[in-house]
Amino acid sequence: MVLAEEFTRYRPYLFAVAYHILGEVQEAEDVLQDVVTACLEAPTKPIQHPKAYLTRMVANQSIDRLKVLKKQRAVYTGTWLPEPLITPERSDGIASEGILSYEVLHALENLTPTERAVFVLREAFDYPYREMASWLNTTEANCRQLLRRARQKIAVRPTAPAPSSGLETLMRAFLHACQEQNLEALLQLLHEDVAMYSDGGGKVSAAVHPVLGRRSVGKFFLGLARKGLATIPVVVDVNGQTGFLYTAADGTPATLVLVALEHHAVKRFFIVRNPDKLKILLQSVTK
Repeated sequence: MVLAEEFTRYRPYLFAVAYHILGEVQEAEDVLQDVVTACLEAPTKPIQHPKAYLTRMVANQSIDRLKVLKKQRAVYTGTWLPEPLITPERSDGIASEGILSYEVLHALENLTPTERAVFVLREAFDYPYREMASWLNTTEANCRQLLRRARQKIAVRPTAPAPSSGLETLMRAFLHACQEQNLEALLQLLHEDVAMYSDGGGKVSAAVHPVLGRRSVGKFFLGLARKGLATIPVVVDVNGQTGFLYTAADGTPATLVLVALEHHAVKRFFIVRNPDKLKILLQSVTK
């Protein structure tokens, strides 16, 4: 029971590790369930460094599970986007530890499972190479190489999220331009390399392929506005940043929009419409 008690103590942190490696809430919960089961079956003698011991268990279980998930995602209908996560309360130091932006999570899909684990452990939790090497049964030199390759592949570095007030102001201007069908005003809010990714999972309508380029993205959103989809959303806090949630007539979450800014312009739109990935946001609209 000693290790199981330590698991309970570190559970929010361990969930963050699993979630950022896997990109799915329920998959992370399943990994933690496997780990706690192993803890209950473990000898009762105290572990000298329980947090490190548990991190090793969670990281390796997550790597193994991600190998299976990547095969499933390869045949996913349309673009696969990470499942959004309601940001834990800021007052909970352990729970809020290690939150990576949604843009980074999306980019992590380009990595191998081991590259992703090394990136998460280093960039989100600042673990030393020696410790990571011992957990992943490799060398410090290989960990450094894995991280170097990961950074090169994703070309996105973890950054502080845009201030909520500034992002909401920009989105109000964006929605106004959409409602007015003002393409030129809309283009001024978009980065020249803007891209839009949409995930419907084959269950609801969504763009199957990414929409790339300022004018293409602008025209895409003007088309949505003409269909009456430029209403005012609910502001939610997901993945450590401000998100914009649209609800159906019955109040259930229908569309989550997350954006990434660069130089005060929108560089990435992430539109999550797969209803299975929005269930976790129900509490945000029923408070």
